[in-house]
Amino acid sequence: MLMKTILFGVIISLLISVSVQAQNFWEWSDPEPLTDSLSDNSNPFLYLRYNSGEKLYMVWEKHIDSVSSSIYMDNILDAEPAQEILFANGVQYTNPKIIEADYYPNCDSVFFLLYETNENGNIDIYFKTYLTDGSFLPAEPLVNTQYDELQLTVGAEDYYWDGSGYFMEAVMYIRNDSLFAINLMKDGLYLYFDEDTLIDTPVCSDPTTIGYAGNRKLVYLKADTGEFHIYESECNSYGNWSAPEVVYDSADCRNLGSSLHHGALVWSAFKDTSWRILVNEPYGNEIHLYDISKNTPFNPAALGFLIGVKTWWPGFWIATPYPDNDTNEMFMTLGPGSPDFENFSNGGEDNRNPQFFIGEYYNGCFYDYLVWESHRNGHWQIWTSKVLQCAGSVDENETNESFISIHPNPFTHNATLEFTLDNRSEVLIEVYDNRGMHISTIANKTFDQGKHQLRWDGGGVKAGVYIIKMTVGDMVYTEKVVKSR
Repeated sequence: MLMKTILFGVIISLLISVSVQAQNFWEWSDPEPLTDSLSDNSNPFLYLRYNSGEKLYMVWEKHIDSVSSSIYMDNILDAEPAQEILFANGVQYTNPKIIEADYYPNCDSVFFLLYETNENGNIDIYFKTYLTDGSFLPAEPLVNTQYDELQLTVGAEDYYWDGSGYFMEAVMYIRNDSLFAINLMKDGLYLYFDEDTLIDTPVCSDPTTIGYAGNRKLVYLKADTGEFHIYESECNSYGNWSAPEVVYDSADCRNLGSSLHHGALVWSAFKDTSWRILVNEPYGNEIHLYDISKNTPFNPAALGFLIGVKTWWPGFWIATPYPDNDTNEMFMTLGPGSPDFENFSNGGEDNRNPQFFIGEYYNGCFYDYLVWESHRNGHWQIWTSKVLQCAGSVDENETNESFISIHPNPFTHNATLEFTLDNRSEVLIEVYDNRGMHISTIANKTFDQGKHQLRWDGGGVKAGVYIIKMTVGDMVYTEKVVKSR
């Protein structure tokens, strides 16, 4: 059971009272477009830059005709028009990604824009360095061979020490069905791309990274005995990758990805005669199977649920395209950790390619974005919705003397709450929904020392995720409970 102690002052005031432009915590904004629908826009990638003024850059590919595509960039926090970064007749510039580039090649550098291009006849990986004056340096090849380099992926923003500096991120790609990685290293004040490393041989696919400082893992799919299973390779503090190991081989897997926050994996697996969505908890390595299925693989994305800077609940928002009324609508779970999905886009058009990204900060908290592609006006258009997550003060010191447990969880009508008190105490037990709004008060009285049991009648509330908050003197305990349909 996960128990976290939360300092009352900051976090509860955020939970109850904060509304930003009529948007509460953990409440998703109405979907809106980020691009036009006059051409095909696809493969968006968001990067938050908060040094010298907060900017949220989005890069994406825009298809001009059947043989040409360009890369555009826009700071979606301002009203300035988008900027075309790369274009040439008959050339494809695709799959743009961004990683931080401070101090490379000088102090004017902001980020690297990486992309795939067929300008040499086959598909290679290039990058351009973006400077603080708003200009780009000339393109440089990162991987340029006679073969195609595909499935360009970059790692999350974390820092890892080596003998002289540290490496920051990894660039991953597939060549001849083999998986390669290139570490972004730091030597003193300057960044550089290391030599590429062969991670594993055919057939590899869907590379992604999970983990935090000192514990970065490259996770991917590999064909094994006629099915795709999940493998991983871990990078040490010197940028060296370990021999691959299988981590999940219980079913055929597709469309592997990592969650935003918490370092979990999400993927589609063929189980019980159909394709399902699975998520692994990063701590305890539990695997959760969602009660949604279809006869083709899902393409899911996952977002971790945050209460504070150091605390989290083992629950995720899951977004995925799902057929409804002859279109692939964007479906999402009712709340983080909820087993139930609802039609989130509800626009009567096909949708695809959901992704989650970190957005701008607000009063110590921040937004997370869901970004996807929606077929509008005969073209693919990029759409978004965002949610405000809390980042208040947190104390992770736990105690075994006072605690609250909930069962069954998930529940359908009634949930039983149990807790133990070391001393006679005033106890307040309240229920909040996943937006931080107060739902009910279960108890507000003095309890004797010892074990106690209470019942919450949740039959009148809708399905979703709820937070049980128990205040004992100056201590506050919280636990998540899920109401099923």
